[in-house]
Order: sequence, then structure tokens, then C-alpha cells
Amino acid sequence: MIGLPGRTYDERVHWVGAWATIEQEMTYSPWNTRLLAQAGTRFDVVLVHGDEDRRVAHLLREFREVYPSKLMIAVLSHARAAERALLYRAGADAVFDLFSEGGVANAWLMNAIKRQEGLTTEPAAGTVQSRLVALLGSQNFTRAEAEFIHQLEQSAGRPVSYSSLAQLTRRTKTRDPRKSIQVMICRLNAKLQGLLKIRNVREEGYQIDSNALEAAVERLSATPAQAEAEEAPRLVHALAG
Repeated sequence: MIGLPGRTYDERVHWVGAWATIEQEMTYSPWNTRLLAQAGTRFDVVLVHGDEDRRVAHLLREFREVYPSKLMIAVLSHARAAERALLYRAGADAVFDLFSEGGVANAWLMNAIKRQEGLTTEPAAGTVQSRLVALLGSQNFTRAEAEFIHQLEQSAGRPVSYSSLAQLTRRTKTRDPRKSIQVMICRLNAKLQGLLKIRNVREEGYQIDSNALEAAVERLSATPAQAEAEEAPRLVHALAG
């Protein structure tokens, strides 16, 4: 794990530490890519965190040249759409926002590791078969949220009517189904963390773009060439000056 100095440095380290085990901390200043090369193949993941997307992107490009097949993760204090796009172009396999849920980050990484090891998880009988939920981790979604995503996936590229979505909110206490739908969509968009966005289609309902869905599934399904851990990811933390 490579940390770039900045105003949110301590927050970033704490955030990552909530879902990954930091085994050792080191300080290298100035940072030299050769230090990473000296680690050989004794690691599976490169995680770079910082406040400035361009500095993080620069390091990712350097690391991709040294280890083209390693899993690369970027964490920004604020990862907006433009910053995410830059980091994905720089070689990131996943980009997370400092204020996003650590559970989703952990689920994404563990899924990538399990896929590399050839492990698969069969869904429990009677559960909704949503690809996004399966890839992000069913433990991060309520049953109602999983049903919503599944319905939207099934109609990707076409709006799902308000009445159809209202049927999925029948267990809620509110008397206003549209309000319940809006609350649910807001929660889901937050949990999807920019992988794709559920959009409102005026007077018709909500939909997800079919191309965005396939791109998100492909991104989440990406597997590292080397992965041997089955427990929470273990990182060595280096502060890059």
C-alpha cells in the first residue's frame, strides 16, 4: 500500500485499515518504483491512496510497467466521475472513494481473489440472482436492494416502470411508493459507488444502461494473475514522499 501525503492521509489509512490488515508500515521518501520491484512477487495487490488523482495515476502507470498483471486499487479522498475515469485509464482495476463503504471495497477484492483461486460461491436457494450483488457481496445489500438491482438488470437499457418497482417496496411502511423508490435508488447508487448509475426516466421509471452494466460486471470480474490469500487482504504500508 502506497500512501501519498496530504490533508486526509490519516483518514485514508484508517479507512483502508478498516477492511484490510496492515501488517507493517514503512516510509520511503522520495518514492522510487525500484523499491516495489525489490519485493519480487511476494504480494498480490498494489493499493495507492492520495488526495490528488494525477499523482495517484502517475504511480499506477509506473507500477503497471513493473507488474502488468498485479491487482491495482486506487483510493482517493474524493473520487468523482472524472477522477475515476483518469485512474482507470492509468491502470486501476478498482477505484474507491474515502467516504465510500469499506465493505464494498473488501467484497470486491475478496471476489477477485476467489475468482483467481477458482473458488465459486453458489447462491442460496430462493435468493435473487443479481450479478452485481453477487460480485459486490450479498452481505452488503438487503433483500429488497438485491431485488431492485435484479429487476433493473433484467431490463437493462429499458426503464422499469414505477408500478413494477413499487411492488418491491410493498413491505415498507410508507404510504408513498414513489418516495420509497427514490430512497431505495439513492441507497443503491451510493452502494454502487460510481460503477454505474441508476437513472430516472421522466414519467416512465428507472433504468440502468446496458453497456454500463456489462462494463461494471467486467470490471468487477477482473482477476489478478497472482493471488493466494483467503482472508482479509494484507498490506505493507509505505508513505511516498
